[in-house]
Amino acid sequence: MASKFTPLSDEQYQVLVGLMNWIPPLERGTPRTSFRRIWNSIFYILANGCRWEDIPVNSDYAHRATAHRWIKKFKEYGILDRVLSALLLKGCKEGKIDLSKLFVDGSFSPGSGRRKRG
Repeated sequence: MASKFTPLSDEQYQVLVGLMNWIPPLERGTPRTSFRRIWNSIFYILANGCRWEDIPVNSDYAHRATAHRWIKKFKEYGILDRVLSALLLKGCKEGKIDLSKLFVDGSFSPGSGRRKRG
């Protein structure tokens, strides 16, 4: 199956950096993986609906454990919501997203279990 995602261009990444509006805390030890590789990995997962272990192993993507760890940090800091909301708004304004074709898949919604029959 062909991927629905291509790695971020320089222009796309600069838009993303502006949307993040965040300076990461300094860390000691091993140098941090580039955020471009991390975002490529996150968007790859979102675009393809695949597992973390299905992220391609090449220089455009972060290791699956690194990407997974950073998506949790981005969520904790509010960065993930800020970036995804801004991208959604930008896509709607530019006419790239058609919300009239939106649907919701309830198969993953938490519920109280099976309905009782009878």
